[in-house]
Amino acid sequence: LLGHIQYLERSGPRVVDTHRGGNVTLPCRLRVVPRDYRLKWVKLGLSPRENIALMADSRRERARGPFASRASLTRADRHDLSLRIRDVRLEDSGRYKCELINGVDDDSVTVDLRLV
Repeated sequence: LLGHIQYLERSGPRVVDTHRGGNVTLPCRLRVVPRDYRLKWVKLGLSPRENIALMADSRRERARGPFASRASLTRADRHDLSLRIRDVRLEDSGRYKCELINGVDDDSVTVDLRLV
C-alpha cells in the first residue's frame, strides 16, 4: 500500500518460551509514536470471537477476561507496548497479536507464546 506507515517494529522475537507459573514479556515496540492511538493485544485462537487480553491508549490500559489481574504493558519507554503476563497458565500458550489502531494506518505484529 502506497504511503502506508509501519508503526510497529518487526525486529523482535516471534516466539517466546516460558514455563507455567512464570512471568513473560511479549514484545511489541513502536517505530513511530503516533499522536493518538489505541492498542489491542489479542490472543488468537479457534474462536471467531476476538479474545482481547488488553486494550490501551496512550494514557491508560485495561486487561480483560482471564488476563484481568495478570496482564499489563511494560511501557519501559514511550515506544514500548510489550505485554507482560504474570503467573503464566497452560492455556496462555498460543499466538498473540499486538494491534495498533490509528484510524488511518492500522498495524499489527504477532508473537507466539510457547510453554516448555
